[in-house]
Amino acid sequence: MCLSSSDIIALCRFGESESAFFLGIRANPQRYIYSSKDIVPHLQHLRQIGTKVVVVSNSMPFFVPIVMQAAFADKWHALFDLVIARSLKPGFFAPSGTQSASFLHPETQTPLCLSSCGLSMVCGGNDVELLDFVNPKDASGGSRAALFIGDS
Repeated sequence: MCLSSSDIIALCRFGESESAFFLGIRANPQRYIYSSKDIVPHLQHLRQIGTKVVVVSNSMPFFVPIVMQAAFADKWHALFDLVIARSLKPGFFAPSGTQSASFLHPETQTPLCLSSCGLSMVCGGNDVELLDFVNPKDASGGSRAALFIGDS
């Protein structure tokens, strides 16, 4: 059975209090999540030299801060230019020319423009618009490169 992205979204709509999985991790995140504090200086250096650092996660918006705080400590949000929750990977990296999902406000689920939204966390989206945010095309329309690193 092949599921569409709307089916996947419907399957993912469960509250943080409805699952023993989320309750267990929320109660004791250090038991389940490895600390990644040793890479904090590298992430800070990347941002200092002008590199945009973005998290692309399939996790729900309420769950991302729990994981990130356990991995990187209280000031984790200062390490990243943008956090994308509920990205629906691998569909997030759809082949060019296919219909791509919009970025959504994490609370209202209304579509938004990534470059002008002013938010530190968004939902959904696609790699094409993310690439425009991370590395806008130059005047000549030259090609761009990006490195995506998973959040697992």
